[in-house]
Amino acid sequence: MKVRADISRTIAFTKGYKYQLRKPCWTHTRIRPSEPVVSDFMSLTKSGLLAIEPGYAWDGPSGPAIDTKNFMRGSLIHDALYQLMREGKLDQSWRMAADQEMRRICLEDGMSRIRAFWAYRAVRRAAGPFAKPSRKRKVLIAPVVLALLFMAGCASSMEISEDGNKATYRAGFGREGSMSIIKPDGTEVKATSKSGFKPPEIAIFKAALPGG
Repeated sequence: MKVRADISRTIAFTKGYKYQLRKPCWTHTRIRPSEPVVSDFMSLTKSGLLAIEPGYAWDGPSGPAIDTKNFMRGSLIHDALYQLMREGKLDQSWRMAADQEMRRICLEDGMSRIRAFWAYRAVRRAAGPFAKPSRKRKVLIAPVVLALLFMAGCASSMEISEDGNKATYRAGFGREGSMSIIKPDGTEVKATSKSGFKPPEIAIFKAALPGG
């Protein structure tokens, strides 16, 4: 017998952000994709208009850079364009143009030419990997709480799908009060019950997923 249930006491999140946009930001860029680009919290038209919506989160100037006000808008636009490249929605060939947009905006916002030059040089040398799909931020789950209902000893397995993370967890139960969870990365977490699994008890286990 299989029992399907939704995980209702978990959150899916990413970490590493410092700032969140509170008002829309519309910026004309020199980036011209062949087709309009749409992603969560942002869009980019064929004419180069980048629209970032309230709620978008980014980490500000990266590396040893100081988070001054004349760097904030440039870092926002730069992070948004890099995110589109990580998601595969904007071609990697636009990376230099994205770096140039950061420098242009920083100069518009009052940054000195020498600082803008060094900021541009830093991203040209070191930021390339952050535009790659492999650098997409991990979605973390915390915590995973499994409520297991045994119906007269008939429940031998349970499938749990968590829609927010598009993940499926499968739990198998042994006769000696043990439980194993196969996580999305293929590793296994085991839990045991001192009193064993006695129907119709509800046994609750917490298992840590990657990054949890």
